[in-house]
Amino acid sequence: MKFIIWMILGILFFIIEILTPGIFFFTSLSIGFFMAGFSTFLFTNIYLQWTVFLIFSILSILIIKFIMRKNGGKPVRLANVDGLKGRTAVVIMSIQPSLNQGLVKVDGEEWRAVAEEEVKKGEQVRIQEIEGNHLIVKKIS
Repeated sequence: MKFIIWMILGILFFIIEILTPGIFFFTSLSIGFFMAGFSTFLFTNIYLQWTVFLIFSILSILIIKFIMRKNGGKPVRLANVDGLKGRTAVVIMSIQPSLNQGLVKVDGEEWRAVAEEEVKKGEQVRIQEIEGNHLIVKKIS
């Protein structure tokens, strides 16, 4: 009977992990529950079963933490829009601050752009921010 209870808890915590992706804490507890369930075949003492649960839960937390830290050192890939910050663009339609209009070209794509100062067609600008569907740029001196 204890085996079934441990297994039900393991399945329940695994389902909770599926519903809360990215945490992996519930997976560790699930592993501990499963191992405690298997330990019922070796130990009848409930305290030893809880000890097995704790040991395997802590070990799996440490192993998952090690794996995440090892794989976590990869560079973060920015989304296309986020990758535009700091890049240089060419003005293809003069930017008029008073009219809030202007167009720039970055990597063959045209974007609406605004700036604090007037920027003439053909000049280069640096992309400061992305706000909605337009870029906030600054003239390169």
